[in-house]
Amino acid sequence: MMKAKIIVFLFLSFLLNSCAQETKTNSIESNVKTKNQNNLTVEELKNKEYYLAFKYPVPFEILVNDVVVEKEMENGMNGANNINQFILKNGAQKVKIKIFHPYASKGGKLKPNDFKLLQAGIYISKNNSEEEMTIVKSLEFPDIDTPVPYFEYEWQFEAELPFILEGWKNSQNLKDMDESILEKEVLKKFTELRNSLDSGNSSKFLEEIKKCNQDFYKSNYFSKKEISDYESNLSDFYSSQSGNMLPIEGYKLRILGDGKAVTLERIDNKYMGECVLIAEDPKEKLLYQNYVILHKPQNSDNFEIIRINSKYTSLDD
Repeated sequence: MMKAKIIVFLFLSFLLNSCAQETKTNSIESNVKTKNQNNLTVEELKNKEYYLAFKYPVPFEILVNDVVVEKEMENGMNGANNINQFILKNGAQKVKIKIFHPYASKGGKLKPNDFKLLQAGIYISKNNSEEEMTIVKSLEFPDIDTPVPYFEYEWQFEAELPFILEGWKNSQNLKDMDESILEKEVLKKFTELRNSLDSGNSSKFLEEIKKCNQDFYKSNYFSKKEISDYESNLSDFYSSQSGNMLPIEGYKLRILGDGKAVTLERIDNKYMGECVLIAEDPKEKLLYQNYVILHKPQNSDNFEIIRINSKYTSLDD
């Protein structure tokens, strides 16, 4: 990501790390002055970015408008994600967060006091300025009375941006399809994507994500130079996965986007809940994860990538 956007990310990460963990009263919201975002001029809307910042020491999943933004199903993490590309139009937006006990499969349960360690919020950044960071919505879980293996909650916030994205809002409703046919078509598309990455054909894969990248560039106000640099980095990133893609097996179909998007998630213990497009590079000790979300445009028989979150981390021995 570009330098300016890294600055905002580091600012939010620092903000989260500086928050006390003992009580909900000392939450993220208390560290940033709340500001009314209404009645902004067109000029004020330019370069406006929404971030979802979080500090979760337990496995979690974050969705905005029923599309996966971030998830970490093993240890939890701190971070801040720009969510502009998940806001298709102005007005009410939905945020759903699910948290899990790290050993839920073995009977582990989240206790009421554990929730005091969980902090998250929606923030606005204007012109990538730390001084202009304001909070929109504090995402605090409600109190619980009894321990639970996992917990899910949904919030709403109002967003206002100077653009409209097509995204998946007018895509075909996949719930209308026969599920066995849907799964067959989705598997076929993921197999094609997996083979492109495994063969090192990064140019073909970049063409596959061209449409969703257009939304990404628009929603993040990328210049032509930034787009060129970003795509050059992407080409190297996807080429690095050549010959290291895991086979597509042990998965489940998951419908997202209120019925208009879909993905395949692994159900094996090693990468539970992650998308099936995973590469392990034992030589460099790197793990590549590509969370790909598909949709089927109106009047089309073919699935397309509508959103993607690609990242890498160290590969455990």
